[in-house]
Amino acid sequence: MVCIPAGHESIKGSHEYIIGLIDKGRTEYWKLIFWTLFTRPELIVDAITFSIYGYHFRKVFGVK
Repeated sequence: MVCIPAGHESIKGSHEYIIGLIDKGRTEYWKLIFWTLFTRPELIVDAITFSIYGYHFRKVFGVK
C-alpha cells in the first residue's frame, strides 16, 4: 500500500486530473506511475512530485 504523507491528500486528486487526464503527456505520466508502483513503490511520492514539477515548468516556460 502506498502511503501519501499528511497534508498532501488534496494534491493527489487534482494532479491526477490535470496531468493524468487532460495534459498531452498523460500516457507517459501513467507509464511512470505504474512502473514506479510495480518496481519501486517506495518512490511513488517522488515520482508524483517530479511529474508535478515537470508540468509546472512546461507551463511556466511555454514548452509544448
